[in-house]
Order: sequence, then structure tokens, then C-alpha cells
Amino acid sequence: MTTRFVSSLLLLASLSLPLSPAWAESAKVDANMSPPKAVPTESKKETHNDFEPDSLAQLNHEALSEFKEHKNDVAQHLLDKVVAGLEQEKNADLSLAEALENLHLVLAAQSKAKESDEALQHAREIRKKFHLPALSPKTVDILPTATVRQQSTEKAREIAEIAEGRDPLFPADKLTTKTLEAYLALMQSAQHEREIGENRKAIFNFRKALAIANTMPKPNDKVVAALNMLAGAYRLMDKPGTARIFYMECIALDEKMGKTETAEYATLLDNAGQTLVVLHEYNEAEKMLEQATQIFKKTKGVDSADLGMAMCNLGEVYLMLKQDQKGEQIIADALTLFRRSLSPEDMRVLITADNLAEVYGKHGKLKEAEELQRTIIATMEKVVGKGVHPDLVVALNNLAQTLFQEKKYTETDPLLKRCIEMNRAIYGDKHPKTIAAIRSYVTFLEKTGKKEEGDRILKQLTAPAAPEPAAGATAGTAPQQRATHGGDPTNPQ
Repeated sequence: MTTRFVSSLLLLASLSLPLSPAWAESAKVDANMSPPKAVPTESKKETHNDFEPDSLAQLNHEALSEFKEHKNDVAQHLLDKVVAGLEQEKNADLSLAEALENLHLVLAAQSKAKESDEALQHAREIRKKFHLPALSPKTVDILPTATVRQQSTEKAREIAEIAEGRDPLFPADKLTTKTLEAYLALMQSAQHEREIGENRKAIFNFRKALAIANTMPKPNDKVVAALNMLAGAYRLMDKPGTARIFYMECIALDEKMGKTETAEYATLLDNAGQTLVVLHEYNEAEKMLEQATQIFKKTKGVDSADLGMAMCNLGEVYLMLKQDQKGEQIIADALTLFRRSLSPEDMRVLITADNLAEVYGKHGKLKEAEELQRTIIATMEKVVGKGVHPDLVVALNNLAQTLFQEKKYTETDPLLKRCIEMNRAIYGDKHPKTIAAIRSYVTFLEKTGKKEEGDRILKQLTAPAAPEPAAGATAGTAPQQRATHGGDPTNPQ
């Protein structure tokens, strides 16, 4: 079975920073998120939905074209209409988030900072509700045209050079307002780069921020925050060994500062524990995740989503350590917690339920596993659509494994083919997850008497060993690293 951890790397809970800007808050996983606030419109007449969904999509497209031509007033007028129309639609949240992101860029280009920030925050709240990255891939495509963002990055580098001591008027050994400005600006820029998959650039700026933080009295929260973000960026680049080093340094600094009973410390333990699992250091991961759950209970309460995520991650570790009974119980408890405090359509609920279904399958409860998995997939498709989404791929693959164990081969075959195509769409032909999905299908064919067909498909794989994914291969949604896609359905573990 294919298992995954609940917390998304693109939504890693960030450590709190003094004077932190809005981006730092947007990176946190909010356990009790309130419904997103509607963007104010100019009049009641403007909020009336005069457009069909297709018309709204066309208006959105036209607005982007106008924006690229620097006709910002026209673009804003069109996007105001799109937002107003989508707010009247049911189940249009993700489309609304995309329109709000576009509106944010248009407003920013007109130096309307307050309105721009409101639109972006509204969009992020909507996407966070679905456990998706803070920015959509379509928005990322047009970000380079946003001159305001480019100017902000240039200003951050200018301030950083001053803070690092390259300007004789601001030596590095003296703390100045500009030093703090440089740190915050670089952290903001790096966080944005990580959100859109530019992990190498993010690491470069996190390191510059860390260098600035190291000029301040030690130990301090800013060093810990930069190290934590660096660790997360390396995890996204499939470099868990490097991430482990930074997480351990964060933990040691927090312990030195006496912050071992804080929610931030528990978040570090949770992130480090997940990293240790990737490195197959299960016993150490178990200790860290057990400690994280205890701290979350004390600091955030028994209904906290952070507690639920740590419990689910701990349950997966128990399963890896062959402690099946403990694993099933804590995952079931986490699911109960999530269902009590979150929407049934929240991805954390669905992923935890899928992990529980995996446990059912291991214990031979195949009927219960299949029923739960079908419900999960139906809900996921309602939330994210029937297109491509990493969590949907995992759920489909897990159902395929269950159906194979039940000898329902005619239903298994199309599911595995769908998993291959979805992995190709998300990661590309050469990515290890795509190749693993193809090999899984080949194994299925071999075990169902179709070895010749499997051999023919296997020969079409041009690269026997897939290269390491590029730094930006994060697929715009909570990429992948939460799960191992393409598990072999014929070899349940």
C-alpha cells in the first residue's frame, strides 16, 4: 500500500518571527480556520451574477491578456466582475482563488497595496482550506510580469548587501533597522520562491537571511526560523540528509533557549520526525513524533489539527515498526479528531482516512478498505476535480492495490493506467514516480498472465534509472513528498 504523511511540505508550519510580515502567517497550518472573507465589491449591483461559468472563465482570460498589455484598469474592471460572479457560484472556490490571485497582481501593479494584500490573503485562505500550495500554477506562470515583485526582490538584495557590511555606512557588526528589514525581505522572497517551486533560489535567499541572523545576538528566533525554512526547502529537493542536519540544529537551539514546551518546538519535532522516516531511522522518528504529540496536546489542545497531523504521522511510523495495533488505533483517533474539527472535504481528513483504509487492507479487511477508499476518491474528485492531483493519484493507486488483492483485475487495470497518466502530467515522463507507476503496471500484467504486454511496455522505458528531479519539479500543489506514488499493487506491505 502507498502511505503518506499528512502535513504538506509546501505548508510547513513556520516558526513565529518578531515583526513577521503576512507571508509568515500564511505558511502556518491553521487548525481552526475561519471561512474566507469576501472581497468587498463596489455596490450590490456589481455582486449580481450576470455571467455563466464559461463566460466568467473567458473574462478571467481576457483580464490576464489586458494585464500583460499593461492595461491594468481594464484588467481590474474585468476581474472585479469575475470575482463577484464566482462568489455567487456553488463549489467555485478554487476558481475564485485563481481570480483573486490575478486581481492581486493587477492591484499590485497599480500600487494598491492594501487591496492587493486583501485579495491575495483571501485566495490563500481558500487554497489552504483544500490543503493546496499558497499559489496556483497558472498564477506562477505570469508572476515574472509583475514588476512590483521584481522591484521588491531587488530592494531586498540591496538591503542585504548593506546589512552584510558591504556598505561602510552600515557595518555588519552593528544591528540596524535595515538589518532587520533585509532579514525579513529575504525570508519573504525565499518563501515565495519555495511556494512556486524555485527551491534553489529559495535556499540561496534563506542562506543569506541566515547569515544576517547570525550577526545578531545568539541564540535567537531568527536563526531558528531561517534554519527551519532551509530544512524544508531541502526536503522539497529530495535531500533529507541535509534537511536532517538543519532540523537537528533548530532543535538544539530551541532547547538552548528553553523553548521545549512550545508549539513551535513541537512543529520542529514533527518535521524532523518525518525526515527521519525518509531516512529509515524509524526508532528516532518514533521518539520525536511521540514528544511532538504530547507538546501539541498541552499547547494547542486535543482538537488541534497540528496534533492530528502529528498523530497520523506517528501512526505511520508504528506501522513501519510492525506495531500494527498501535498504528491503527492512533490513525483512527487522528481521523476522529479531524472529523470533529475540520470539514469532511478537507485534505487532512481524506488523507488520514486513506491511511486508515491501508491499515484495513493490511489486516485483511478488504471490503471495508474498498468502501472507504471509494468514498475518499469520490470526495477528492468533488474537491479537486477529476484531473491531476498528487493526493488523488495516491488514493487511486491504493484502491488499485485493494482491488488487486480482491482479484478484481478488470477494475484494477484502468486505475493503474490512470495513475500512470496522472503521474506523467504532474511530474513528466522521466520522473521516478512516473517510472515507478509504469513498473507497477508491468508487474500487474505479469501476475495476471500478460507478460508479453508487460515486456513490451518495459522496453519503452528509455531511462532505466530516472534522474533526480529538478529543483522546480513540485507540480504546483502540495507536491508529492507527502507520499510515495506508484506503489506496486501486487506487493502489499
